[in-house]
Amino acid sequence: MPRNSNNPNPRVHVAFGFHGNLYHSFRVDTNDEAGFGKDIRIIRKTISILDEFNQKGLPVKGVWDFENLFSLQETLPRYAPDIIENLQRRVNDHGDEAILMSYNNGLVSAFNEKEFLDSMRWAISNSQKSGIADIFGDYGKIVRPQEMMTSPGNFNLYKKLGIEAISLYYSSITFDTFKVFIPRLSMEAAHNPLLYENPETGESITVIPSYNVGDLIENISLRHWIRKLHKLQNRGEIQNDVLIYINFDADDEFWYGFDFPPHLAWLPNTGGLQQLIEDIRDLEYVNYTNLSDYLKNHSPVEKIFFGQDTADGSFNGYNSWSEKAYVHDYWTRLEHGRRNQRLQEEISEQFNLISPDTQQVAEKAYEARIRLLSTTNYGMATPYLAKARERVVEDLIEQVDSYSEEVLEQTFEAFRDSIDSGSSKSEEQNHLGQVLVTRDPLGADQGEGLFLKLPGSGNHENISKAVLKWGDNKEIPARVISSNSDELNLFVSSLSDLESGLYDLYNDHSENEKSSVTANTTILENESIRLEFSADHRIMGLWANGEKQLEQDSLLPMIKYKNRVIHLANPELTVINPGDNGAATIRLSGTFDIPLVDDTKPGFIDYYFTLVEKLPYLYVSGQIHYPETPRVDLIKSDKPSLARLVDKSWIEVAPLELNLSHRASRNKPFRVLKRNYLGVDSHYDIDYFRHSPQNLNLDNINQHITAEYLGVSNHENGFAIGIDTTVSSNFAFCPLKMKHEQKDQSFSLKLNPFGTYFGRQYYQPTWSNGQGFRAAFITGEQYASAGPTYNGHCNTFSIMLSFFKGDSLPTAQQNDLLNFAHPPYSRFLQEKAEPAKTDTPLQIPEGFFALYGDEGVYFHWEKVTGAETYKIKCGKKSGEFLADFETADTMLHSKSLGEEGPFVLGETYYAVIEAEGDDDCSSGQSPEIRFTAVAPPAKSGPGVPLRLQLKILFSSLRARLF
Repeated sequence: MPRNSNNPNPRVHVAFGFHGNLYHSFRVDTNDEAGFGKDIRIIRKTISILDEFNQKGLPVKGVWDFENLFSLQETLPRYAPDIIENLQRRVNDHGDEAILMSYNNGLVSAFNEKEFLDSMRWAISNSQKSGIADIFGDYGKIVRPQEMMTSPGNFNLYKKLGIEAISLYYSSITFDTFKVFIPRLSMEAAHNPLLYENPETGESITVIPSYNVGDLIENISLRHWIRKLHKLQNRGEIQNDVLIYINFDADDEFWYGFDFPPHLAWLPNTGGLQQLIEDIRDLEYVNYTNLSDYLKNHSPVEKIFFGQDTADGSFNGYNSWSEKAYVHDYWTRLEHGRRNQRLQEEISEQFNLISPDTQQVAEKAYEARIRLLSTTNYGMATPYLAKARERVVEDLIEQVDSYSEEVLEQTFEAFRDSIDSGSSKSEEQNHLGQVLVTRDPLGADQGEGLFLKLPGSGNHENISKAVLKWGDNKEIPARVISSNSDELNLFVSSLSDLESGLYDLYNDHSENEKSSVTANTTILENESIRLEFSADHRIMGLWANGEKQLEQDSLLPMIKYKNRVIHLANPELTVINPGDNGAATIRLSGTFDIPLVDDTKPGFIDYYFTLVEKLPYLYVSGQIHYPETPRVDLIKSDKPSLARLVDKSWIEVAPLELNLSHRASRNKPFRVLKRNYLGVDSHYDIDYFRHSPQNLNLDNINQHITAEYLGVSNHENGFAIGIDTTVSSNFAFCPLKMKHEQKDQSFSLKLNPFGTYFGRQYYQPTWSNGQGFRAAFITGEQYASAGPTYNGHCNTFSIMLSFFKGDSLPTAQQNDLLNFAHPPYSRFLQEKAEPAKTDTPLQIPEGFFALYGDEGVYFHWEKVTGAETYKIKCGKKSGEFLADFETADTMLHSKSLGEEGPFVLGETYYAVIEAEGDDDCSSGQSPEIRFTAVAPPAKSGPGVPLRLQLKILFSSLRARLF
């Protein structure tokens, strides 16, 4: 066999990476198998195996990346300090390496610059001495980002902190980072450092291709994989050394090994880390390494670039975290916290209102937000977080809300106390009050105008125009978009005149000029945009600048439930404002056409479509109450503490789906334009079919962080959607769906703001048999639809639609999108009457069930809006309840039935639940449930179906024999 003359003895280097994070989305914070006890058990076993081989003279090493806050700072020192001590010993004595993750296992691609830099600095060193440098001294200048999340701009910040390389998956399974997005790498490049260079941002960094357990199955075994690479080295097809870096979760049962019968113990990828090492220890051309040692002598072999914001979730993107219904609520409140602190800093600086007490509260708000920014709080496992985790997240959100609102309120009160209230003007005719306006620093300085929302404005229904006055000379006209007792919504077009400051607001009684915007029961129209409605009040399409932009039934809800698509039953259309004052609004409402069986609640929408004179934008706002359907599917029944009753029939959900009229082609694919929380604008093309021909149809495309807006273009016609982040926000709010038309080879695209798409996963290119792909997909908990989370949920939104020519977003539209996303903080100086509270009756808790486990019974149910506590009654006979339980959580575990003693296996019990709120209001009791105390089913093995097991067995036998 010919050898490589430049490197006559090429070797295969192997590194084992263990990703440590003891804070989980679908487990609880307890030291047992339902919580981080599983991590501790497996990590201890891993350390023991590494030590055992080192004692036998085999120099195998570990590469460890831990998040700091939850694992190294809080959990391990309390429950397993031996793990930290043993890792320190291994780093010092055996060549193990500690590399970086992030301080809070954070959603780093959605961090602003301060959050990003703080998280990474604290990951290195912090005041609690939980940084990697604090614990281990020396460390690898390499980052393994949580969930492989990256976004343009991150790489420059990593370099700023001295981080030289990043570990990212180049995987043949759907737990991948960038394989689908770039031309296929050679075998040599796929197993060596790469140089990522971004022509848009000018940043570069070394990328280490990483692999996971699915890739081991894909390549039959680690031994088979190594031998295949070495054969290519011997033939000269690979010119240099190669690296196989296996990295995945340190708590994965794979490292521990599965309990197989003796006659199958030889099967590869079943015996844990012990088997992996034992299987290759006789290969003399294998070198055990860590990442820094390999990088010292091996430079990048090839340049790569991808424009996508990466994550290793379902559909190679952010589906697993961003598309759950409640994530829209979580992230919106997190954004409120960010905004409150920005505004506090802006007002304090402008009016010299610096307060040490307020600053202390602001620091508490920031600390709570850093915890809330953990990826775990949004989950990878789908569709739900563990209930215990949901409670933790909700407590964190309450802290962020409380602290950040206190910060802003203290600052506003200090401002009000520092000035002359100008109360004499309150008697002036048409004077509506004094208004503080503070521009959000994230808004743009220029643009066509912006909205002012004045909460608690009182009764101003008859106002159509207003004027803001500053001193004796400055007058700024404002159109009234809507007005009610809760809010006065104004639009100001004189943007350059609207500085931060204190204004007097007056009613403007001057006669309206002839308006160019109009609304009636068939059309909503201004100079640029026309939205047409049918006789039965359905949207027929949207035209902008004379061209059709959106197809029929766009901007309306769609639910894919079981095997049918559900739309509105009989929508109602009401003209709210015909356009006489330069703004026109149409209201569209209705219920869903869903079969009303088993107490199903139909749900409804209440949407408002608005055009403003001379503005080429459509504004859509409203709320959607999704239908409530019976929860009949029990998930996680083998772990009663994590079990949940759901309705799996929810597949896809779109509150206002957008069906683009324009098409793309193979030569001119759709381009996605995006902006992240660092303020970096970038793009990527949806051309995955060029690298994988089977990826012509894509059921979910969500590789874009969306701080304020998202744009798409077919290189000739463009469309952008912006969000008002004060109403509803999400770090990746708009999944896409692309369909390939075989007839004319064109591509169509749908956008789904604040919804979720589901379907076939991407095809991953492979150099092997595809069995790892199938095994990973079958066993992975993240490959389910997020649809069930929308069952009975309520979301609000406010969006802005714009249209442009070409393949880039014009600066003027970008400015308007930013101003829409970050409207000024505006507030009446004088106290206004609080809006009347609507007394909504408490609902009976849904999804109530009970399971036996951990020597007692777990009761589960869904959260009820407005509930303070829940009361459960349980007994041995129907209607006769011997025990009462009370909790504020949505789960309760009890080992006894009051005075009747412990729950007994095999016995049958009955229970009811009710929710209670303030003032002793109650939902009333639920229907009675009947359950038998039965031990949960045992779960063993990797959970791969028999047919696939046989295929893997055959491949393993063949590799073993030949």
